[in-house]
Amino acid sequence: QPHYIFMEVYRILKPGGVCLVHFNPWLNPYGSHLEDIIPFPWPHTLFSMSTLLKTAERLYDSSHYETACYYKDAAGQKVPNPYRDTSHWDSYLNHMTIRQFNRLLKTLPFECCHQQRIGFGGKTFKAGRLLSGLAHVPVLDEFFCKAFFTVLRKPLSDHDHFADRAV
Repeated sequence: QPHYIFMEVYRILKPGGVCLVHFNPWLNPYGSHLEDIIPFPWPHTLFSMSTLLKTAERLYDSSHYETACYYKDAAGQKVPNPYRDTSHWDSYLNHMTIRQFNRLLKTLPFECCHQQRIGFGGKTFKAGRLLSGLAHVPVLDEFFCKAFFTVLRKPLSDHDHFADRAV
């Protein structure tokens, strides 16, 4: 419920206060958050989440899977298979695209002070560094933006907010 969350943030911020928003857009290479077990980009754009979770479930139980640190308990033992609970993944993943986020912003009383698209790359998909500039190209940004950063500001007064909207 992003609208509700942002309205609550707006309510508790002092006038002039800022809110920093950082998220991974859904269509980015790793929007499914499965890169530790399905190590190729955009699997969620090629396959359904149901298919991906069934595959991840089988891989997790395989002796070939090197368990990610966040799936180990304090004693270093593998935790029960996290891919079996598909309802967890439904609530965990926000499926928010950059376009959807910007449409949401238009319904909120914040002033948008800054937005930044961060291109992808890194250890998992090294060729991604060569493509990271595409994070700044309209339409392609949805697919090549690893993270989206926004600074929102609560207007000093409601009058300031409405004056900005009238322009």
